[in-house]
Amino acid sequence: MEAIRAKILVVDDTKTNIEVLEGILSAHYDVIVAMNGKKALFLAEKVHPDLILLDVMMPEMDGYELTDHIKHNEIYSHLPIILLTARTTEDDQHKALLTGADGYITKPFKIRDLQLRIDNLIANRQRIYTETPAPSEEPADTMNADDREFLDRAAQCVYKHISDSDYDREAFARDMGTSVSTLYNKLRELTGKSMANFIRDIRIQEACKIAQNEHNTRVSDIAYRVGFRDAKYFATAFKRITGKQPKEYFAELREERLEVKG
Repeated sequence: MEAIRAKILVVDDTKTNIEVLEGILSAHYDVIVAMNGKKALFLAEKVHPDLILLDVMMPEMDGYELTDHIKHNEIYSHLPIILLTARTTEDDQHKALLTGADGYITKPFKIRDLQLRIDNLIANRQRIYTETPAPSEEPADTMNADDREFLDRAAQCVYKHISDSDYDREAFARDMGTSVSTLYNKLRELTGKSMANFIRDIRIQEACKIAQNEHNTRVSDIAYRVGFRDAKYFATAFKRITGKQPKEYFAELREERLEVKG
């Protein structure tokens, strides 16, 4: 099976530069191009690139401004950005870092060096955001503050509707103020989960909390309280997440409680 190629969004206002970069990078990646910041922002949300390669010197919105805009937008703030520039002073590099750029390469550069930087950033980002914690754990410390805040807000939306079995992807996206496709891709990038699985896992997490505090509550009652219509499906989902059947999990909690009392 052929491996899925990473998508690179190349942003430069000079047609010649676009053609050169597209010609070189297309051998290894799927390349999408934009010749101004407005188009780049549109494509960032539409095609969901794995990385943005961005020229610093552009009219109207330069590379620093575009980077700052992207990094402060919760929908695509997770996208790694490499700035390309002929400027080599320490002040320029410092400015790039302040905007949140993930890489800074000065011209002229070796194509192999650029490719290595691209591959490393994509691999690191995938490792950070796809090695997701169990439902009872906190998000990884490597996640940036904006992404952590986004996930916290997403989780709160689900918690507000934890007992509502009709709370679905459309309602979730509406509460987050975005489209279903945009929210789906953002959650997939940050957690490796679909929207449905994100909701399911929070329901299971809440079920675990209830079980820890209410040892004599029936499994079916807990299932309904966290938004599952079917107790059998709840048991299947619960085991998939915790590795144990609900009855087994609750029995172990009761035993631990007796041992503490003893």
